Formats: sequence, C-alpha cells, structure tokens
Amino acid sequence: MTPGIFSWDDDILQDIFNARDRGLVHQIPLSRRNIEDKLFWHHDNKGIYSVKSAYRYLTTDLANLNHFNSISLWKQLWALKIPPKVKNFVWRLCNNCLPTKDVLIQRHVDVDTMCPVCSSEPESALHTFTRCQFAQDCWSLSSLQVSSGNPSNMVSWLCNVFIKGPTDSISLCCMILWCLWRNRNEILWNNKRQRIPSLLNLASSFLFQWQSAK
Repeated sequence: MTPGIFSWDDDILQDIFNARDRGLVHQIPLSRRNIEDKLFWHHDNKGIYSVKSAYRYLTTDLANLNHFNSISLWKQLWALKIPPKVKNFVWRLCNNCLPTKDVLIQRHVDVDTMCPVCSSEPESALHTFTRCQFAQDCWSLSSLQVSSGNPSNMVSWLCNVFIKGPTDSISLCCMILWCLWRNRNEILWNNKRQRIPSLLNLASSFLFQWQSAK
C-alpha cells in the first residue's frame, strides 16, 4: 500500500497472491491516518534494533520455552572453567546453530538425513547428543548421572543438567558433548570411529589438562 492512498495495490496483489488470498487481503481494514510506515523493533523500549536486544530476546525466549531462568543458564555456562571453544560450542548447540542434518535440510542443503554414527534415525541435535545409542552408552558409562529423559530440545536437556549437577559435573558434561560432536565429524568426514572409553578419557583428560594449565 502506498502512503496516503487508502487502498491495496491490486497489481502487486495480482502478482503475489491467488484469487482466494487476494480476497482475504482486501478484507484487512486499512488505517486512514496519512503517515508513513516505520520499522519498529518491539523487543526494545525505544524500538531500535541492537545485537544486545536480539541476544536478550533469543535467550529469554529459549528460557521461557523451558521454564528456566536464561540469565542463570548463560551465566553458569560463561563461568565454567572449560576451554572457550567448548563454551562457544555449547552456546551454538543451545541456539540450534550446529550444522546437523535436520538444520541443513531446513536450509535447502541436499544431504542424507540419517545419523552418521548409528545410521538408524534421522540426525538432529537431540538425537546426536541424547537419543543416539552411542551417546546413550557414553552417558551410561560416564561418571555423570545424566538421564536423557524426553526433552523437547537441547536447552531443556542442558537446563536439567545445570540445575541438578555440581560445577565439576557440568564442566565434564560439556566436554563430553564436545567430544560427541567431534566423534560425529570424524565419522562423517574421515570415516574414523572412536570407542566409548577413549571418548570419555579424552573428555576428562582434556578438561584436566586445560584446567591445570590455567
């Protein structure tokens, strides 16, 4: 709609919508106020977009979905004595930024959807880190009391770990998550598969060596 003209542009509607949708669009009432449209970011009091406000919105939104205080979650994560690359990895995992196959499919990348580790189910973050048999065996053999349960997403699963576990256990959990992803990539790209005891030993020894060096 052009500012100052109180009707829909039928030529544009004709190009975009079918007859049914055009009829629905025409039923939308138009404002009679002759003012120009403006962009407004409603997650900020002044309506101005910023990376800070977007980050706050995303983390708060994720927390609301999982009934958990996001500020506490992220503060706990950033305060952990673990390698920065592992913190970054866990943050990407929580924000669904890892290139798991379900994410690639959503971005129109033509890939085989099956999990490269077990080849029994489609790959997703939840499957890779909690539902894949290899991951479940890792958690069972680890010293952690981690239950996969039936979370709706990885934030929900991780919140449960953060709430129940002491700091040392949370740190080791993050390291195991990172090693699971590392193993997945080795299988996918180099056809090299790590055994569960080796993976768990790598997670704990890497964490110990990094903390000792610091």
